Amino acid sequence: LVRDLALEGALVSYKNNPDGTTSPYEINVTYLDALNSEADDDATRLKRFLLAHAILLVFPGVPAIYIQSILGGRNYYDGVRAAGHNRAINRQKYDLQQIESALAGGDWLRQQVYTRLGQLIQLRRRQPAFHPDNPMTIFDSENALLVLSRHQPESGDGLLCVFNLSGRSVMTQLPVAHTLQDVVSGEKIDGTQPVKLDAWQFMWLR
Repeated sequence: LVRDLALEGALVSYKNNPDGTTSPYEINVTYLDALNSEADDDATRLKRFLLAHAILLVFPGVPAIYIQSILGGRNYYDGVRAAGHNRAINRQKYDLQQIESALAGGDWLRQQVYTRLGQLIQLRRRQPAFHPDNPMTIFDSENALLVLSRHQPESGDGLLCVFNLSGRSVMTQLPVAHTLQDVVSGEKIDGTQPVKLDAWQFMWLR
């Protein structure tokens, strides 16, 4: 992981060991760039980034999202050169007017991350099943998929969450056999039939 991230632009900090060797102790990189390769296009970057946060948002507990992630921050090498330390790569400071312009559409990826991540957060807030203390069940599934449910103990009401962690389309049979609705897209899903998930796609089904 350290080697692969370094090849894609992450800055690795090492510590000296008593035996004269070194060990990595910190990988300095924005989350957006950690999830993607430098060769990826922005549409792919967005899909992977939203997928990662869609997983974060459905797990038990209270999710925390770093400001650089909300703003679609990329590796800030100018900051590293100016500050003289690797951690500055993920600590860019923004001029208010410039970031407002970027989020209004001047920077497509930033604008999409900010808008769609905000929408996911708002959707999560409206789902009682995502209460921090509600239980989670993980189902057996294809290797490329993560399938889990969150539900309210008293009523049993909840959401089935399906995530495609691969860059290819995957067909799967859901562990429920009735009609569901994806609260993210609004699409109706027939649980009695195999469901197709595109590369990096996710569904929150109710």
